[in-house]
Amino acid sequence: MGKIIEFKNFKNNAYKGDINDPSEDEKLYIRKEINIKLDEIDYLLNCVYKQMLINNKLIIDAENNCNFSKLTYLKDFNDKLEDIMYFLTNSSYQDPIIIKINFIELKYLLGTLQLELELLDNSKKLSSSSYSPVSLENLYNRLLPIYKTWEKEITKE
Repeated sequence: MGKIIEFKNFKNNAYKGDINDPSEDEKLYIRKEINIKLDEIDYLLNCVYKQMLINNKLIIDAENNCNFSKLTYLKDFNDKLEDIMYFLTNSSYQDPIIIKINFIELKYLLGTLQLELELLDNSKKLSSSSYSPVSLENLYNRLLPIYKTWEKEITKE
């Protein structure tokens, strides 16, 4: 005749935390203000622009080799760098420049700065060039603790 259907009893596991607390994913995109000195902005723009050009060459190579995971990563990387360029170039030029940046953009910016500093260090070892942007290194050393504390805030829960 009929089939007996048994319903499961579900536990009442309601979220007990504050509903207004942003999730970890939402915390990644919250923008915070970062100060950049006026003498650092040219080095920073040059560094980000060079990384975008390198990424464009790598994107073309990835398209030719049908490496879609690398292609997706590089396009995302360039999108973040374009966002950073937008905020850097559309800020009011007073000393210091205040930009609003989220955690992911800061992560990409620090990675780009680190790559540039490594390239400059290698080129300095290979040639007797005295080109050493101290302000770029100072900026990296100033932004790294901000990044680390922000990372702790996000992963604290």
